[in-house]
Amino acid sequence: MEYSQISFYTLTGVKKAINLGDFAHGEWVVYEFNKPKYYINLFSKLEADALVHSILNKREITIDVILQRISKNEGIGLTLGRIPFVNIIKKVELVNLELPPLPLTWLKKL
Repeated sequence: MEYSQISFYTLTGVKKAINLGDFAHGEWVVYEFNKPKYYINLFSKLEADALVHSILNKREITIDVILQRISKNEGIGLTLGRIPFVNIIKKVELVNLELPPLPLTWLKKL
């Protein structure tokens, strides 16, 4: 699938992030150690995405909390890619990435 990747300047150097657009509600790109690794879409019919959706609805927690708990349980660094409010865009390009959903085994441990 093609995603829009933005390269921008920050105080610590040039960073890259995947931009899903302003109308991508219920969709996130999850980064593992600052590289895009997983894609969550609450409206897909995949079992992992449906499980994330039910966790968000039942427990009234945020996607950030889910990722923090998975990171703690699995010993990995999962985060959401955030583009700073103040930035200077260097380049925007389309990149072809195959991002799977979060593994079910991680989600079932929550």
